[in-house]
Amino acid sequence: MRKPGVPAGVLLKDVQSDVVELAHSVNHEQVPALYDQSLGKFFFRPGAPGTSVGGGTAPAAAASIHVPTAAELDESYWQGIRS
Repeated sequence: MRKPGVPAGVLLKDVQSDVVELAHSVNHEQVPALYDQSLGKFFFRPGAPGTSVGGGTAPAAAASIHVPTAAELDESYWQGIRS
């Protein structure tokens, strides 16, 4: 999740593969199920506009989705109270 420009779907598939490999290394079989009904590409950390990581092009920063941090939410609440 820390690497910018990686679509969430690619990240989840990588995690799924890692779980399968790690389980196999301890003589266990486990394949996590993935259910995805999202439309378009979602990035936990958008990359620079026009950069490509893991296939596809990362969206421009203005077109990306910003998920507020806990600190940002807290600040917005206090701003609302102040005004």
